[in-house]
This record gives sequence, structure tokens and C-alpha cells, in this order.
Amino acid sequence: MTDRVFLSSRPWSAQMISPTCDGGQGTQGTFLRKEFFWEGEPKNIHLFISALGLYRAYLNGQRIGDDLLTPGWTCYDQRIAYQKYSLEELIQPGSNTIEVWLGDGWYRSPIMWKQSEIINCWGDRIGAIAEIVFEGGLVLKTDSTWQSGHTPIMCNGIYYGEDHDARFELKAGHGVEVLDFETNKLVLHEIDPVRELNALTPINHWDDESGRIVLDFGQNIAGYVHIKVQGNEGDKIKIEHSEVLGPERFFDNRNYRDARAAAEYTPKGGWTRELVTDLHLYGIPLCPSGVSFYC
Repeated sequence: MTDRVFLSSRPWSAQMISPTCDGGQGTQGTFLRKEFFWEGEPKNIHLFISALGLYRAYLNGQRIGDDLLTPGWTCYDQRIAYQKYSLEELIQPGSNTIEVWLGDGWYRSPIMWKQSEIINCWGDRIGAIAEIVFEGGLVLKTDSTWQSGHTPIMCNGIYYGEDHDARFELKAGHGVEVLDFETNKLVLHEIDPVRELNALTPINHWDDESGRIVLDFGQNIAGYVHIKVQGNEGDKIKIEHSEVLGPERFFDNRNYRDARAAAEYTPKGGWTRELVTDLHLYGIPLCPSGVSFYC
């Protein structure tokens, strides 16, 4: 058994915190929130952040950065990447609010086939660690004073995909727990980040015998689907993915075995909204050579 190699390239005073409302693997998504006051110049101010699981961060309702699947897949018991983002365009004089949405990711999603399924492979508690730094001085850090709550993501997983209920509103009515975590294994992201490329337009579409709308994107990619929806409260839209099309353009995702590989969206109802399905946050980017819709 080899000794752990400590990799941290910066000192951390923040703590890894987990939402007390987190129900465990495969349950409703959670977020962390903290309000803080800022009077300085909006220059040279940065966020350093990582997570157990996957995260997406927001400042005053605006997304921080454009990376996907952060902090990335590593051997979490040995090394975990962290990211650095400039906040110059997002921070405002006076009161500010930072939110960190969390997903199971590779950290605790069921991995491997159903017969040999590994759940909570690296741990059963997701969380985040973050610091906001201005010219070397600490502005904010994750600690026991943060709040938590549930997101509209009702279920998520790397093989599962996600279920999003737009009727659910965020409320930070819970606290956090400080986790036992060694900051020494945090290392600055070592490779180019995962980011969106130019969008593809379907080359063909049709209705199959079961009434599904099938979209053919003409190639196998890692990606997700951008849709606009209009529906009544309680309607559900289900999007399934496949890597191939079978004979006679049959929608075929049998090679996914037990992986659900789908997204389900429930609109608020009575209005039109634009949606980018968040499979790139909570589930692995799928390969939509073909996509089917249930409405």
C-alpha cells in the first residue's frame, strides 16, 4: 500500500460542507447558499471551488464559468481537482449571494452494470469547498454558517440522467454539516475543461410506431438536447438517447443495458420557457445519434 501524495498547490482555510437536507444517492438535488457583503473594486477577485460529486456555481443568479462536469472525474480518495474563476463581471457593490448546486456525479452514482453495481463508490455525502479571494485576502469561505436547500432536480445520476420539475422553487431552509476532509489532496485542474462546442441541428426527424418523436443528429457525439417547451402544469416531457439507429430507423438504445440515459422535464405550466437539459451537470453527456421524445 503506497503512501498518499499530497498535491495541494494552495493553502485552504475553507471547509468541505454538505447540505443537511441531502437524502443520499438518487434523491432530490441540493444546493448551498451564502449571502455576503462586498465594498471593494470588482477586479482581481476570484472563486476557488471544488466538490464531492458535481457542482455548478452561481453568483447573484448568474452562472460562474462555463465548464461542464466540474470538478471532473478523478480517484477521489487520492486527488480532487479544483477550479479558479474570475468574479469581476458578476460581483456587485453591497449584498451578494453565492449558490452551489450539487449532483451525485461519479462520486456516488451507481457505477458498472446492475449485476455488479457499485453505489457510493467514493462516499455517501456530497458537498462543496469554496473560497472567494481578493488580491490574496480572504473574502468568503465555506463553513458551518452556510445554508442549504433542495433544487428542482428531483433525481440525478451519471447513468440515470436527471428529472427536473420546474414547479419547485428554491428555499434555503436547512443548514450544513462540516465534513472530515483533507484539503491537501486538492489540485488545480490539470487538463483543458469540458466545454460546449457549436450546436448541431437534427438532419431528420419522424414519429415512430409508439408515438415518439425521433430526432437523428447524424453522428455520435457527447452532448445534450436544447429544447423549448410549452405545456400545462403536471405535463411531463421525457427525452431518451441512443448511440445508434437500428434497421428501418428503429430507435435502439439496448446497448445502454441498465442505464436509463434520459431526462424528464415537468414545466410550470401555462407559459413557454427555454430549457437546456442539465445532463451535462448531473448525468454523463450522452451520445444522441438518435433522440426520442415522449410528451
